[in-house]
Amino acid sequence: MAISLAAAVAAASGLATSIEAQDPPSPYLTWDVIERRIDTLCRAHPERVTRSLLGKTAEGRDIPVLRISNRATREIVPETLILTGVHPREQQPAPSVLWLTEELVTRREDPRIRRILDSQVTWVVPMLNVDGKLFDLALPVDGKGADWRKNRRALPEGSVGVDLNRNFSIRWGGNRLFSESWKTSTDQPSGAIYEGPSPFSEPESRAVAKFIEERPLRSMIDVHSPLRAIYYPGYLIRPEWERFRRVAESMAAGQKAPYPVTKGFPDQEPKPGVRSGDTGLTYHWAYLTQGSYGFNLEIGLAGRYPPMPAIEAEYRANVREPLLRFLEATPGLPPREQGTVKLKSAGTDRPLSPGRECVWTPQLEGEWDFAALESLSPEVLVQSEIRLAPLKTGFSLSAPRNARSGSHAMGNLYVWDRHRRRTKLPVEWTLQEGATP
Repeated sequence: MAISLAAAVAAASGLATSIEAQDPPSPYLTWDVIERRIDTLCRAHPERVTRSLLGKTAEGRDIPVLRISNRATREIVPETLILTGVHPREQQPAPSVLWLTEELVTRREDPRIRRILDSQVTWVVPMLNVDGKLFDLALPVDGKGADWRKNRRALPEGSVGVDLNRNFSIRWGGNRLFSESWKTSTDQPSGAIYEGPSPFSEPESRAVAKFIEERPLRSMIDVHSPLRAIYYPGYLIRPEWERFRRVAESMAAGQKAPYPVTKGFPDQEPKPGVRSGDTGLTYHWAYLTQGSYGFNLEIGLAGRYPPMPAIEAEYRANVREPLLRFLEATPGLPPREQGTVKLKSAGTDRPLSPGRECVWTPQLEGEWDFAALESLSPEVLVQSEIRLAPLKTGFSLSAPRNARSGSHAMGNLYVWDRHRRRTKLPVEWTLQEGATP
């Protein structure tokens, strides 16, 4: 009789893995069971895995982060982050990442896993949206969950929750047109993709951003489902596109049924003005602002609540190997270095005022190859966030109709060269008086 992956890992490590023993009963891994299993791992193998606090949720619960490595804490080695649980209704990521975590920690005799643990530090967030996970599986509906996507912060409008994967600052507010696929827009609090009242308005997204800013992460991967794809940022200079492509294609080559991979647009930039597409994403922000090579693995079973045996089969066939190849690629990715570009001046082609758009053009001094712009305020929205050198057109900005004239908005311009030298330049905009069109 075939033994499940979870049972095999349990036999090697002494872990209790029964899903049926959960209280309350659920066909999926509840947060209580996930937490017990990671606590058991940390107690049984303190030399390879330790647990610390990433931050707190909107309802005040702990968000754990695991450090997995054979290297001492004081050593400077490549680091990577595996993030999961951003969207709690997606049942495929959490058990997949948990199974991988248990393998990394318990399979000490596996030479491949030993090389990974010897060469780098792997950080794992087993569940970012703890509140949402508890809510989603609290009262099973038709043997599934509540189909809950957002966090659980109470909003002034009477709605609940923000989509944490729309709350990061790169292109936040950049997709406020009505989405036919979602039947809503990112500025509707009751909608499933509500981006929040401002970039990083949520404690969960702030905790992730703070962690990535403080750690020397070479790479990160945000695990979701069920889109069956391997994504990375599309607009890139060619050397960076080639690095992303090599990693992504290696991941896909390790799958029994390869997922589609982002094609990318080497040496291209988005056109000025509003464009559709996902906004406020974790992995775009991690790469364009911090230089961590950011990926999104979308596990490919149809639906958000497939049966657990099917999730395990997909893990074996198309998830485990890509994640291991991602980890193996991390030490070969170049680190970020400090740049020296200066902002000589900047201006707009017309006044930036409520309800209007403009083009903001910086004058830069020094060697650079591309730049990314973020706004940290809801008063100014960045529509086209990436520009290549030499600068031919500036960055498209807009201000919502309800923005206040005279208000100030802060942001940052991240300027990069092909040698991965980064210069972070703070910027500020002031909204002018102007007639709303």
